[in-house]
Order: sequence, then structure tokens, then C-alpha cells
Amino acid sequence: MTQSVNEIIEVSRDAAIIAGAERSAVYHGILACAPDAAVVCIMPPYRFNNVLKDHTDCLGMRYGFVVGEGTADSFTVPPDMLLRTLDLANP
Repeated sequence: MTQSVNEIIEVSRDAAIIAGAERSAVYHGILACAPDAAVVCIMPPYRFNNVLKDHTDCLGMRYGFVVGEGTADSFTVPPDMLLRTLDLANP
């Protein structure tokens, strides 16, 4: 799915939480979210990238992540695990 800049801003404007798979879409969501928003990344089990943590720290935002289970071809995150993490991210 490709979105224009205006569409990205429209869906993320003033969002309290930006959540998604650790990819560029999460970075795009940060562009218009609330200044004190939280970011929750869904990480694949075969690769870990925590670069966004430094970025959110510099912006004074909260950061969390969940790590999925599976393989490089397919992974899942149990919904209850994601929901618990989102609850922790919500001020």
C-alpha cells in the first residue's frame, strides 16, 4: 500500500501511539504524531533493529517493542502480547 504524504499525515496527525512492523511506515507516522506519543514496534524474530529507540529518546517520546515468533518467511505476534504492550505505552 502506497500513501501520499498528505494521507500519512491525515492518519497519524496527533496520534498518541504509533504502532507497526519495524519498517519505514513507523518512521512516517512519527512525522505528525502527538509530541508526547509512544512508538511500539513489532520486530521479526530473525532480526533486531533498535535504531528507532535513539530517535524517540531525542524527541522525548516513549518507545516499546514486541518480538514475534516464527521464521524469516512468516512470523506472528500473539494479540494479547501486543495489546499488553500497547497498554503499557498508553500514558
